[in-house]
Amino acid sequence: MSNEEIIKKQKDLLYLVIKLSEKINTPIDDTDQQVYIMEG
Repeated sequence: MSNEEIIKKQKDLLYLVIKLSEKINTPIDDTDQQVYIMEG
């Protein structure tokens, strides 16, 4: 694997981790959660 491929994989992984942590860290405020669930 070239360095560029490795860097791209790492960026993709980092992106996934950030997205997941955003899902986990959503506020537990009722209105926020309803809006969040509707948005995806």
